[in-house]
Amino acid sequence: MQACLGLFVFSLTTAPLSDRQRSTNWRHARSEPIGQRATSEYIGPGEDRITLNGQITHDIAGTVVSLDVLRAMADTGEAYVFVLGTGQVLGAFTIEDLQESSTRLFPDGTPRAVEFSITLVRTTDDLVDKLALYTSALALL
Repeated sequence: MQACLGLFVFSLTTAPLSDRQRSTNWRHARSEPIGQRATSEYIGPGEDRITLNGQITHDIAGTVVSLDVLRAMADTGEAYVFVLGTGQVLGAFTIEDLQESSTRLFPDGTPRAVEFSITLVRTTDDLVDKLALYTSALALL
């Protein structure tokens, strides 16, 4: 298992991942008094975004049906807990975007390979956030 989003498992038999990027930012309110440098006040966490890229290869790794399952999950608009294969809980995320590109088509149009990219955006879920904080702290030990 490479990662898990809700009950969906990213693995060699479903939708194998080739890489993962994460972008996190924090919000600051800015004030620009006359004749002085601008001041900044921290007002809370900003957006936390994860992009997962992978490739499904006909008869070798993964299945195209997995992308349909991810689309159905996205259609609900629900947030799902995202857990890495190491057991680290990253928080609750919604599926914001799913892209796929089919290449090397068989004569009937079936793709030999499907590259995909899925974008997850973190939502607020206090219980899951606390669990993510604890698992991150335990990983440091």
